[in-house]
Amino acid sequence: MDAKPSELIDLKDNMINYFNPIEIVFKTMNISQTELCGNELRLYSEIGIFLCQSFRCMIEEVFDILREGVSNGK
Repeated sequence: MDAKPSELIDLKDNMINYFNPIEIVFKTMNISQTELCGNELRLYSEIGIFLCQSFRCMIEEVFDILREGVSNGK
């Protein structure tokens, strides 16, 4: 990949920022009142939050590998 480290950081930040609204929806679902919405909503939000955290970890791993490649001139 022909990219500078700063371009990789910008790309990573953009990917996370595009995904951020989905994460906010799950967090909002998680704090909703169970009396009004039921327990199912909270369970779905916990699944969504877990998936968001997994996505962030995967993005970090991928961009760490890319950054190493750029640093080594690959």
